Amino acid sequence: MTGSRAHTLFSFGTLMDERVQTALFGRAVPTSPASLAGYTTRPLKITDPAVIAASGLDVHLILERRLGASVEGAVLHLTDQELAAADAYEVDDYTRRRVVLSSGESAWAYLDAKPLRPAERIVVVGDSIAYGRCDPRGGWAGHLAAAHISGNEAERRLFNL
Repeated sequence: MTGSRAHTLFSFGTLMDERVQTALFGRAVPTSPASLAGYTTRPLKITDPAVIAASGLDVHLILERRLGASVEGAVLHLTDQELAAADAYEVDDYTRRRVVLSSGESAWAYLDAKPLRPAERIVVVGDSIAYGRCDPRGGWAGHLAAAHISGNEAERRLFNL
């Protein structure tokens, strides 16, 4: 006999809608309020007709990292089958990953599948001295990385090659 495990999924958009839950899971699922620190949302154009039909919207939200920001939402309590249905509902722009909620609880969340797509990138080419191996604060490359990334981690990256 196989049992279904319980899963927690942080939702910040259409999966909180009881109509969408009923369409996907056959019922309204148990939820509890939650928040996720270090993220914000941005709009995402949806083109999948089945997803648009289920939600009634052609623009959904997607999470992206942003220092100092927070997203309010809810934790959905799902079975294995319901989590699989949620995975099938989310378009390819999303990927399911573990996050740590503001409460300290770990939960699944749908994040941007290609987070570097919109990023401004800086590449540092050199050895560990260029990165500041002897400087406990990271040297000039570490200072550049901190200054460049801190404003918006989702849109800015630094790579030390």
